[in-house]
Amino acid sequence: MVTVPPDELARSPAPLALVFERLTGMPLVTMSAIAIIATLNGIIVHMIMISRVIYGLVQEGNLPQVLGRLNPHTGTPIVATLIGATAILVFAIFVPLEGLAKLTSQCTLGLFTW
Repeated sequence: MVTVPPDELARSPAPLALVFERLTGMPLVTMSAIAIIATLNGIIVHMIMISRVIYGLVQEGNLPQVLGRLNPHTGTPIVATLIGATAILVFAIFVPLEGLAKLTSQCTLGLFTW
């Protein structure tokens, strides 16, 4: 509010980008790069989370043992990681961004309430 007057923010098609540009003096491409890196980080975190949740469900006896198979050298749940990565890839290709964000939030909430 101090950096950009409210009426100017209201007229801007990208208010956050406008504030970023005014505060830092950096080009908007910098903010885009930060957003891309943050998104990729979120994808990696979800792949790890999905594989660990699947592995935990296998350990609890709620899913077939084959899903909990571990890599002998790294201890990584291989099948669970492949399932998570494949699910993310399929959803990213076939679900529009708005729907993908909603689906991700709902699935994450569902997993933690299960």
